[in-house]
Amino acid sequence: MPDQELVKYAVELRALTSGSGRFSRSYLRHEPVPPAAARTAAKD
Repeated sequence: MPDQELVKYAVELRALTSGSGRFSRSYLRHEPVPPAAARTAAKD
């Protein structure tokens, strides 16, 4: 999952759980960015 989505996930998780939700992440592997996601990221 892209880092950009994880930032949004953390905010949404805190909002949905009144600040009590938690998650962790760890690096598993690198994969190429799909073309549609690359275009979206380039616009931001």
